[in-house]
Amino acid sequence: QLSNALVNSQLSSLNLWNNNITDEGVKQLSNVLVNSQLSSLNLIVNHTTDEGVKQLGNVLVDSQLSSLNLSVNHIRDEDVKQLSNVLVDSQLSSLDLEANHITDEGVKQLSNVLVDSQLSSLDLSVNHITDEGVKQLSNVLVNNNKLRRLFLARNFEITDEAKEQIIQANPNCEVIFFKVV
Repeated sequence: QLSNALVNSQLSSLNLWNNNITDEGVKQLSNVLVNSQLSSLNLIVNHTTDEGVKQLGNVLVDSQLSSLNLSVNHIRDEDVKQLSNVLVDSQLSSLDLEANHITDEGVKQLSNVLVDSQLSSLDLSVNHITDEGVKQLSNVLVNNNKLRRLFLARNFEITDEAKEQIIQANPNCEVIFFKVV
């Protein structure tokens, strides 16, 4: 019912935080995203997995979404690859993937498209990122003038040396290692 209401709505932001939305629910939302006015979609603390991310990825390019929050779901590296495949052609300026199951492999997928994307904010806090992932991001940040905020808080395997490296990579990008919850 919500999906049907979105088609003719002027709603620009939808917050579905902690609603137990499964991949089937994301599929229904995805089917109407292209015909909606939504620019911001918040799906924090739901049950989105690979199938839901695939559905979002299929419509992301044709939607008006500029902000997508998928924090605290069940997103893995394979799902990040799905998002990365469409990130360059989407209007997303903010992507929040905090507290998922993303490793350096997922960071590598994002890094491959980050320079060409429109992202100005990327949150990868509370994942499983190490110095290797930070190195990937540092290499990309050197040539990225769009990304202004990068959140890497509570990725406990990142050393001080790697933190310093990424901070130095692009002084115009604020890298955040600490967040107050």
